[in-house]
Amino acid sequence: MIELIVVLTIIGILAALTIPSLLGFIEDSYTKDCRSKISDVERLYVDAVIDKGIEEPQKYESFTIVDNIMKNYGAVNSDGSDIITGDEDETGTEKIKYYKGICPRGGEYIIYFKKGAHEGETKISVACTYKDHSQSEKNVSLIGIHTLSQALEDKTNKIYTYFKDRGPTSHIDSTGTVYAPEVQKMLAEIGIDITETSSWRIYKLGDKADNNGEWGFNIFWTETKIDDLPEKTEFQVLKYNTGTKKYYYGTAQVRTDIMPGTNPPVQMNVINVSNTKWTEVSY
Repeated sequence: MIELIVVLTIIGILAALTIPSLLGFIEDSYTKDCRSKISDVERLYVDAVIDKGIEEPQKYESFTIVDNIMKNYGAVNSDGSDIITGDEDETGTEKIKYYKGICPRGGEYIIYFKKGAHEGETKISVACTYKDHSQSEKNVSLIGIHTLSQALEDKTNKIYTYFKDRGPTSHIDSTGTVYAPEVQKMLAEIGIDITETSSWRIYKLGDKADNNGEWGFNIFWTETKIDDLPEKTEFQVLKYNTGTKKYYYGTAQVRTDIMPGTNPPVQMNVINVSNTKWTEVSY
């Protein structure tokens, strides 16, 4: 019995020493695998454009080509639907697309075209939403907005349920205590921690276009934590309209509001865009 206890103790010590290393090795292999796929997608896109005989391949954008590449990799659209491919290019009709089914840790791939070093040049940008899988810095604003827009379409999500029977001007803020943890949890599942780095607001519009030609929801996201900032502090914010599917960039301010349903009243900071001048983002 004593010998058995000694053997089990030794095995336990060895397991305690080797399992963390093994887990680290596995995670490292996942990261390398995902980064390799990101590089492959970027390379395959450039090769496909050149093969088409485009006169100025450095200025060409085509999500039709991207769709074909991602489908061949076994990816699906971010909503789980199959990728529909075709022969006709739809250059310029899409700005950003999201795919899933490739990352070994379940991250989504963000693909968009960004401006190159010279005028008129464009370059495909591919990133994975899972922590550390992208060698370049991830755009947390895009990931955050995408996560919120998905929640607004998911009938099982608390955020969808909140807005279902509420009219225009209803909103949810990152400084609230009920729904903010839900968003933090959703992002944490893909390896992103925004507890100290970002703030957001979802604002419901009507079903018909307003004076700005927008409808559905406006989602505001800033990579600034506004919880404890003084009122009227300015910060940069990205806006996405779910109706037009367009992105805008501008400067917002901190405004102090009363947290709904609190008695006695509890104050919270929110994103104020009442005087913001928006510039459409061209990726």
